[in-house]
Amino acid sequence: MSEAIDLNGEHKVAWTHQMVFDELVRRFPRGAKNQGLKEPYAWLYRSHDKATPAQKPNCAVLYAPASERYGFSPLHLNDRAEGWQPAVFQKIITVIEHVRDQPPGWRFYHVPDDAWDRFAEAIGLDS
Repeated sequence: MSEAIDLNGEHKVAWTHQMVFDELVRRFPRGAKNQGLKEPYAWLYRSHDKATPAQKPNCAVLYAPASERYGFSPLHLNDRAEGWQPAVFQKIITVIEHVRDQPPGWRFYHVPDDAWDRFAEAIGLDS
């Protein structure tokens, strides 16, 4: 586990892909799919609708680091899906790198190894 120093000079644990994934699974267990299978993923957030908090269809998911198919571009976003939250995208756009598009509306992104702290903060995991 690596450490970082925050702006106050205090040591803190640096986020990694695995830590972000595990925390998302913990926070949104209904959004964690295919656990134990080849391509597990977790929601970045729940729907704004409290009555149906699920993302239907999925619009923002992070695949596990061990994903064979999506390891390099583990972040999948679909701005055409009903549960899309543009405010979250605006927070993370500065720390992610677009990789490719896949119809109908999916975009695949890479999160550089040195950007997981900023990514975690942007999606509210530091709070």
